[in-house]
Amino acid sequence: MKTIEFALGYKIMYLYYNGEAMFRCNELDKDQPEDAPDWISRMLDNTLDGKRLLCKVAHILAEQGELCRRYLQY
Repeated sequence: MKTIEFALGYKIMYLYYNGEAMFRCNELDKDQPEDAPDWISRMLDNTLDGKRLLCKVAHILAEQGELCRRYLQY
């Protein structure tokens, strides 16, 4: 398992993209029409909705990273 280290201020967070994170991120698209951009494109937009989506995705990845670290008993 490989996590990515991410420094937020003075706190180190670990981001991990696994199957659970993939399915939860894909659920962020369930309210969007079929022809709308996917969650990755919407996340990169320089809009308020894009920044909110970025925070949601970061939360999901950080949560999975912490669960991975606990599983490995760090």
